[in-house]
Amino acid sequence: MLGGCIVAHWLFLPNGAFSDVRILSGLTREKIGKLRALLDSSEFAPRYKFYVSVAETLGIADEEASNLCTFLNYVQVQRKKMSQSAEAVFDELLSYLKRHPRAEAERVAIDKGLRDNRNEIITLFSHLPKYEQHSKRHGLAGGPLPHIDEFRTYCDMRPIFDKDATSIVDVVPIITLHLLIHSEGSNEAKDILVQLTESDVNNIKEQIDRLDRKLGHLRNRTLSEK
Repeated sequence: MLGGCIVAHWLFLPNGAFSDVRILSGLTREKIGKLRALLDSSEFAPRYKFYVSVAETLGIADEEASNLCTFLNYVQVQRKKMSQSAEAVFDELLSYLKRHPRAEAERVAIDKGLRDNRNEIITLFSHLPKYEQHSKRHGLAGGPLPHIDEFRTYCDMRPIFDKDATSIVDVVPIITLHLLIHSEGSNEAKDILVQLTESDVNNIKEQIDRLDRKLGHLRNRTLSEK
């Protein structure tokens, strides 16, 4: 209650978020600062590589890092959607602890950890300019169409035998392109496997080189007009 007015509860947090709040309360100021630096970067994305980086920085398990990042992102999205401040998020975390069905001693210890680093924790839910700029750029680049999230190539040699199958007379390279396609609209991922010939590979190289030259001219022209 502030000034005689009841502050509305606006942030939904399930009981399972307790472990994320507990981890957050146990971080030192230095680690919180490093975590914010990671969050406010173009690297902040739901990728295993980023989660591992967070885990190593904070000294926690990979799964805990993944859950914590998911939690922070969820709260940040809700904060913006509800037009709330980072300070309001902090108040919601304290309120959440009071409502949670855990032993009082544990809740009090976590509450103290949050309050001790109040200003640092608030920065985690503040404006993240680098990340938001990257998100806008990523959204424009990705657009509504499915895009390549990951790709790998595999190659092995297949033998060609003579008519009696007693000796190898030639070998043929078998090239497989594995694409992981993701659609932003439906949030669905799809695996696509394509078999390529050496001629296909050469053609892809030529087309990529051609595209690279086009991009170079476009960048130079754009920069010269600024």
